[in-house]
Amino acid sequence: MLKKLILATAFIYVSAEAAYQMSVPEDTCQGWKCAEVSCPDDYAVWIPEEQAFLPCDKWSQYVNIGNKSVLK
Repeated sequence: MLKKLILATAFIYVSAEAAYQMSVPEDTCQGWKCAEVSCPDDYAVWIPEEQAFLPCDKWSQYVNIGNKSVLK
């Protein structure tokens, strides 16, 4: 009886994990390992080379124009 319970629990776990993996799109990436990371306007990112924070809504000014005055 105990073996059946363990096997049933393992089967349910594996089935649920497989169903979850199939439901998540392959192009979904989480965390800092992603090629692209979203940055909401009310947040900022740390720029180590400048030792300063860059507000997310000022990203294009910093990257495209090189405007360092947007750093905080």
